Parts: sequence; structure tokens; C-alpha cells
Amino acid sequence: MKRVLGFGICLLGILFIGCASETEVQGTVTFQGKALEGATVMFQTKDGNPIGNAITDASGNFKLKSTQGKDKIPAGTYKVTVAKTSAVGIPEVTDPKDLTKAGEAMAKMGKGSMPKGPGPGAMMPGGPKGKSLTKDLIPDKYGSHVSTPFEITIPSKTPIELKLD
Repeated sequence: MKRVLGFGICLLGILFIGCASETEVQGTVTFQGKALEGATVMFQTKDGNPIGNAITDASGNFKLKSTQGKDKIPAGTYKVTVAKTSAVGIPEVTDPKDLTKAGEAMAKMGKGSMPKGPGPGAMMPGGPKGKSLTKDLIPDKYGSHVSTPFEITIPSKTPIELKLD
């Protein structure tokens, strides 16, 4: 009986430790003191492998999802990147009837050819050769796991505050 009880306690301990190894992560991103809406927040290992990501809402809030779509990520220390871009040279289309305006703008930028080489515009059919179709709206240092100043150990107190300047 003592053996069964000891085994049961040991098994419960293993299960408890296993459950505690993942946690929900949420937080807020501000840029120059204001909430940053529409930014991509990514938690990555030190060598750049993504663990989880989220998009900030109008208040700059985010709730991370793992790369497997779970609400929790494994405990550990991660580099945290933040990126926000906008389309360059292409008018915003709010009415489907105005799609021709966007097409005309793209044609002027690159004569309808497929761009060569890597970059955000590389996979955009009709995109300009060698030109990016996006513009960074925050400093580049926040978008790379190599240069980001944010390194966070999970579990941590939540919510996490990422203040960009």
C-alpha cells in the first residue's frame, strides 16, 4: 500500500510540474508613450526560432498564441520582437470597386513584373523589382531577435509591458 501511495504522489508531482511548464502570456505595447495598434509581437528563442506571436489591438494589448495555436507557451527565456509596417505607394482600398486604383499604383511602381530576391515584396505578383512594398513604422531594432532590447523570462508577472521609444 505504501508503495502505491508513494508512486501516486510521485506521479502527481510529475503531472503538476509538467502543467506548470507552460503559461499564458499577455501584455501591452506602446510606442512613444501611445498604444501601438496592429503591431506583430513575436517571442523567439535566442537563435530566432519562433515560439509564439500576436497582433496588438487598438489599446496595444496582445495575447500570445504558440506557433501550434495554443494559448500557452513553454517556460523559458525569449527574445521579443515587435514589428509594424504599412503598404507603400498603394492607395488604401475600402471599396472593392476601387481595386483598379491599387492595381494602377502597383503597375506604376514596377511595370507588373515579379520582383527578384528576398523581401516583403518578393512574393507579390506584379510587385516592383527589388523594391519593398512595405515601410517600417517603428525602429528596425525592435523587429530583429538580434537587436531587440526585449528579453523576457516566462513565466513572468503579467501583463508584460513593452515600451518602445
